Amino acid sequence: MGSEALQSLPGWSHVSAGKVWDMFVPVVADLYTGGESMLMVASDRISVCDRLIPTAVPGKGALVAALTRWWFDQIAQTFPVHLTTGEIPPQLAERSVLVQQLWMFPVECTVHGYMSQQLRHSAAVLGAELNLGRPAAEIPIGEKLAKPCFIPAVKGKPGAPDLDLTEKQFTELVGKDAAVELRNASVQLYQLAHQISYRRGLVLVNAKLEFGTPTDPGESNITLADEAFTPDTASFWRVEDLEAGNPEHYDKRYLQEWIQECTTEWNPACRVLPFELPPAVVTEIQSRYRTVYEMLTGEPGESFAAENWESEDREK
Repeated sequence: MGSEALQSLPGWSHVSAGKVWDMFVPVVADLYTGGESMLMVASDRISVCDRLIPTAVPGKGALVAALTRWWFDQIAQTFPVHLTTGEIPPQLAERSVLVQQLWMFPVECTVHGYMSQQLRHSAAVLGAELNLGRPAAEIPIGEKLAKPCFIPAVKGKPGAPDLDLTEKQFTELVGKDAAVELRNASVQLYQLAHQISYRRGLVLVNAKLEFGTPTDPGESNITLADEAFTPDTASFWRVEDLEAGNPEHYDKRYLQEWIQECTTEWNPACRVLPFELPPAVVTEIQSRYRTVYEMLTGEPGESFAAENWESEDREK
């Protein structure tokens, strides 16, 4: 399904597009509950280091959308989420999430529970600010941290990685009270998702979360937004691999590591990888994403259609 067909979706107005998700609002808002609603539609696009990869991953959009809905169902019992109810266009039902529109906080909240290369990179920038107890270089990859490490960030320039914030910068950006609430909420949700994942044989290494508050006057509850705890926004290892001392990523970090190891052609200043991914790499990404879905939900991942629609290069 092409982007032109999506943007002319009857009853819906296309308002924005990211590297992976396209956003729509209903033409008649009164048909939907939960305040102003928005339809999030997941494409099969994939990005790494905030750069779009030109090769789509068939079936990925439907899987990520289904896993997002599954996680919101788990979390809604203990924390507000922006999932809402209403009719979704049947042709997009597999790859869509209907949500409540929110006033979004201008930060991404990442929580690390284990030492990883990603955390070492952040530690090189923030240093003692992270309070890991000892230098990051002395903590082996795969070791569980004494306590979850919270790192807020903001979007960098187009095509550039996110910029990690110090506690002072974070507080100045969102305010003292909101900074405390966002930190507490992020750690609480990470710990909940870690418990759920671990019982199903997966280690939740880290997770990026986004939050907002309802647009309705008088409502100020911090609410989990966007997608959460999917292989696009979180890192997973299998418990058995970690215990064997050989953790491998079952998320898009696999693709990032493949790019870094197998090519020098990707100029950091370029927003898009200058070549297509080999079919074997696409197949491996599909397999690893399906593994996460199946281990978490207990449902077969093969049920996702390999429908593939792409749109122009977009930036979230």
